[in-house]
Amino acid sequence: MALNVRRWCCEPIPEWIRRLALGVTFCLVLTVIVPVAFGQEDLRMVIVVHPLTPLAQVSSKELRDLYLGETSRLGGTEMVPVNHAALTPIRRAFDKLVLHMNADEFAQAWKARRFLDPSQKQPTVFRSIESVKIFVAAEKGAIGYLPYSAVDATVRVVQKVDNIDIASKDYPLRMTP
Repeated sequence: MALNVRRWCCEPIPEWIRRLALGVTFCLVLTVIVPVAFGQEDLRMVIVVHPLTPLAQVSSKELRDLYLGETSRLGGTEMVPVNHAALTPIRRAFDKLVLHMNADEFAQAWKARRFLDPSQKQPTVFRSIESVKIFVAAEKGAIGYLPYSAVDATVRVVQKVDNIDIASKDYPLRMTP
């Protein structure tokens, strides 16, 4: 069975193959070239509070202590911490960058804390970024974390974490893509 190379090379390419190739090329341009040309999505995670909460800066240690129930106050204000669902990318990033643990370790830490003090209340968990933002905007003393791209005028951004401004390239709360 001989392959007729000449016939195969010289036939016109069917229209459906041309369209498929054009579609694949377009998708590659959108997913590879465009992000490189225009920069990556803003991957900052920012700490947000109720608009009337006078908190301008916070340390990672203060956040860790608050989210692990070792304190309930920041800057003299009684805080209500809120968390994202355990398997969401933002929650995984927060657990890693701030708490230095994963969701299972966080759950175990709270289980031990509640065993010693059943009155302790663990941070309220919300399933969406929008619901965290709505709760923080509505509840005085609420504190949470959002992607920078989700922030609007309904919440107040804590401008510094670990004495580093959110506009700095060294800002410590950056999620990895």
